[in-house]
Amino acid sequence: MISKIKSTLFKIFKGDFENAMKMKELNNFRILAKIKPEISSFFSYSDTTSPSTKTYIDLHSDSSGGYKKNNWAFQLLDQPEIIRCNNLLELGAGNGKFLEHLRMKGKAIVGIDLINPTDNPHIKRTDINDLLPANFEGYELIYSADFLEHLSLLNITSLLKKLAKSKSKNLHLIACYDDKVSHQSVYTPAEWAYIFSKFYKTVEIRGVGVRRYPFGKYYVILYAE
Repeated sequence: MISKIKSTLFKIFKGDFENAMKMKELNNFRILAKIKPEISSFFSYSDTTSPSTKTYIDLHSDSSGGYKKNNWAFQLLDQPEIIRCNNLLELGAGNGKFLEHLRMKGKAIVGIDLINPTDNPHIKRTDINDLLPANFEGYELIYSADFLEHLSLLNITSLLKKLAKSKSKNLHLIACYDDKVSHQSVYTPAEWAYIFSKFYKTVEIRGVGVRRYPFGKYYVILYAE
């Protein structure tokens, strides 16, 4: 029985992954809006209980050093907007390694994060209550990596509404799996695109990739304006 359940779940994930890739080819989310109920996974959920600041401090203090060394934003390095835009805002800058990499290339860039584990002077500490009323005007590009899934759906929609009004280009890498620690909103790539399409005229799935095995641990790169 367990093997049959696992097989069924794998087919659901695989089917949704393939649909997301089709959307990448079509780049037409009016079609996505029509077929969305068919590709929605019952694994999708949003938790309204926010992880504490201490949770993130503990993660960045982990003796394994993963959060100190790694920065998923480097997967955005070859995106055209990262290359061309010079005035950028990074949401959820984390350890600041990607931000500093871009600054070394002459980019004018600032970051915001709940914590600032490296005391980087270019990263402002802020929580969601300060972030939602913030002014996002004046940036060519607003981007994030492994940030949006840490917010509740209510806060995601409130934030996207503000970001869309800023008229900035948006580029976001989003983890689409439950990490059992701090991911509040777990949606499939196609569902994330659907959420964005409520606020932006143009939404593109730039990439869908597998991060961790064995199953369902994938991410999406979304562009919106």
